Amino acid sequence: MDWATSLFLDKQTIELYLQKQNLNPALPTLVLDSDLSIHYLNTRMAKILGLDSASKELPLESEKWRHLWPFATDESSASAILAKIAKTKSSKQLIEAEAHLKNYRLHVVKWAKGSKKVLVAELLRSGDLLKDTSSRQQLYHAISHEIRTSVTGLKGYLDMLSKKENEELQFLHSRMEVLVKRLDKVVERLQDFRTAISED
Repeated sequence: MDWATSLFLDKQTIELYLQKQNLNPALPTLVLDSDLSIHYLNTRMAKILGLDSASKELPLESEKWRHLWPFATDESSASAILAKIAKTKSSKQLIEAEAHLKNYRLHVVKWAKGSKKVLVAELLRSGDLLKDTSSRQQLYHAISHEIRTSVTGLKGYLDMLSKKENEELQFLHSRMEVLVKRLDKVVERLQDFRTAISED
């Protein structure tokens, strides 16, 4: 099921527009306004964003979904990518980004009229990890980024917990600290793995 705010943004109209732009309408797609509210969303994009059927009331204001935006790069955060999409003045823009450990090419196309933009997420297939060094390195970067981000967040929460004087919280803090140290060792092992695959 696809959700749209008006008859002008129905599934058939958007599919025709995408075909004219040489884009596959079956790919994850959404239509954004200049304020980043969503005016059209197909099921595949809803799944990537983690939106359920309760979110089908469109337009969906940016405050209700921005935190779910998963597309990022090593150089740009998810919010920076979204800001780049919002600010683009060109009629077409390509952005390569990662989301959920997968690589995507984001096609951003200005809607024929007004300030809306159509975004299509094309999944880029990776090669065989055993044979393709580039694919292994991309996987390494994605996994290590996800782990480092999670570990950094956990360390922040641990720091907050360490300032509490509750005995039960101190026990939880000590157990969580052990787990965070284990994750730090995983990141170190990934660094060794990166060195090994770079030498192949």
